[in-house]
Amino acid sequence: MRRFPARRCDGERHASRGQSLVEFALILPILLILVGGVIQYGVIFATKHSLTQIGRDVGRWAATQDVNPCHNATTLSPDPQPVTEADSLAQQSGLMGYTAGTWNASNFVTPTTPRCPPRLPAPRAWKSFGPIRQEHAHPSTAPRRRS
Repeated sequence: MRRFPARRCDGERHASRGQSLVEFALILPILLILVGGVIQYGVIFATKHSLTQIGRDVGRWAATQDVNPCHNATTLSPDPQPVTEADSLAQQSGLMGYTAGTWNASNFVTPTTPRCPPRLPAPRAWKSFGPIRQEHAHPSTAPRRRS
C-alpha cells in the first residue's frame, strides 16, 4: 500500500487557510457596515419613540391645564407652559442628544393664536386646543469624515 506524503496534505490545508483569511478580509467590512447600520437604525428608532412619547405626554398635560390663549406658550407666569413641560419631560425621558434647556423661549416657534380683545375674562376661564410640533436633531453614531 502506497502512502501519500504528509507534506502535500499540509500544503493544501495551509493554502485553504490562507484562502479563508482572504475571504474573511473581503467580507468583514460589509458585515461591519451592516451591523453599524442596524445599530444606527435602532438608536434612531428609540429616539423617535421617545420624541413621540414626549409629544403625547405634553399633549395630555396641556389638555388638563387652563391656559389663556393670548399668552405666549413659553411664558412661565403664572403657571408652567407647554414648552417648559416639554423641556422637563425630555430631561426625564433621557431623550438621546437632548440637553437641559434646549427647548426654551429662544428657539420656540409661537403658534398663531386668535386675536385677543384688550379685556378678557380671567385666564382660568379659557381652554386652549392646538397642535404640538416638536423638532429634535438626532445625534449620529456613525463616524464623521473630517475635512
